[in-house]
Amino acid sequence: MFEATRTFLDKLDSNSAKVWILFLGAALPLIFYTFIADLDGIYEKMQHFFFRQATIQLLLPSILILFMIAYFVIPKLLRASFNKDIFVCLGGISFVIHLIFAARQSREPGFTGFVSYLLIFGLLYISTLFMLSVYLKIGFNMHLGSLILDSAKSGFSLVKGTVTQLLPR
Repeated sequence: MFEATRTFLDKLDSNSAKVWILFLGAALPLIFYTFIADLDGIYEKMQHFFFRQATIQLLLPSILILFMIAYFVIPKLLRASFNKDIFVCLGGISFVIHLIFAARQSREPGFTGFVSYLLIFGLLYISTLFMLSVYLKIGFNMHLGSLILDSAKSGFSLVKGTVTQLLPR
């Protein structure tokens, strides 16, 4: 999970102006959740409207998918251009809102629930990060193949290093 995030942020480093727009989009829902209101009930209803099964609700961020579709449909229907900076900001907002929703829905009481929560949320985070990278391929024009391969390589090397330290010969 950490290696996927680090690799993702390394790939974004070359486009510094848009990275700040993405971080602004990610910070806005956190500020809103903290100081103004909780949007979890509204987002849960939206997820249930698009996806009936609870597992799919956790895996697929509906707002992110709608923004991807709208990016291609709105310019064709309205014959207007769409600002990529707004597109990137909306992607950051929907990414964080979905992660907050997934974190709250996968939470369970007890120690085994906590361990299960860490595993499930880690997998949900990686899948949502992958969806965001597909989304940002349009906004940043970054190569997904190298992002996935680099994060997998660094993740496997981190696991290998951890296992060799825990289980010396």
